[in-house]
Amino acid sequence: MESVVQSLQNFIHKQVYDNFRKRGLVIGISGGIDSALAVKLCCGAVGKENVLGIILPEKESNLQSQEFAKKYCEKLSIKYEIEDLTSILDSSEIYQTRKKLLKNIFQIIINHVNTD
Repeated sequence: MESVVQSLQNFIHKQVYDNFRKRGLVIGISGGIDSALAVKLCCGAVGKENVLGIILPEKESNLQSQEFAKKYCEKLSIKYEIEDLTSILDSSEIYQTRKKLLKNIFQIIINHVNTD
């Protein structure tokens, strides 16, 4: 297992410094296991001082996920920022689009059930 972790960290390190020629990483942290693992690998690859966590909640996000993300950033001692995406999603009408799509899907299902 340790060799897999080291291999992943070596890959991240090479991508950041050699291929992209950057000084660190910015990574989205959701509060879930996948982003927790990714940020931990990044810290090992480039050093926690070179990692910035971004937490991107929106109005329908689970508040507990945001808390998990904050606490994990604090546990890793990395800098983090929280940027609420609700206004961006509202301005792009994503919530309205989703509502229309769901309405259409439900109508198709209802029509299909009624014709059987």
